[in-house]
Amino acid sequence: MKKVRAILAACAVTVGAGTFAVASPAQAALPSCVTWRGSSSPTSGAIFNSCDSGYHVQVVWTAAPDSDCYWVLAHTGQNVWSRYPTAQFDYLRSC
Repeated sequence: MKKVRAILAACAVTVGAGTFAVASPAQAALPSCVTWRGSSSPTSGAIFNSCDSGYHVQVVWTAAPDSDCYWVLAHTGQNVWSRYPTAQFDYLRSC
């Protein structure tokens, strides 16, 4: 039953546009130990993983395509940048 509730909670419904989007289990929320540290440029920064296990992480940019999916090992970081000058960091997600 918990799994069904989790799936239902992950569903986003846009009634006005008549579309339905369902988040896959791979897009589950990341733990708070996976963070973003921006740089002086809005198009770059780093993913930091202070967790005790590795995670697949993707950067979601506004005004640019999302990043590749990065495997970030435990207690390490991954530099990320967008080649699009309009990109700005939006959030991190599991991939």
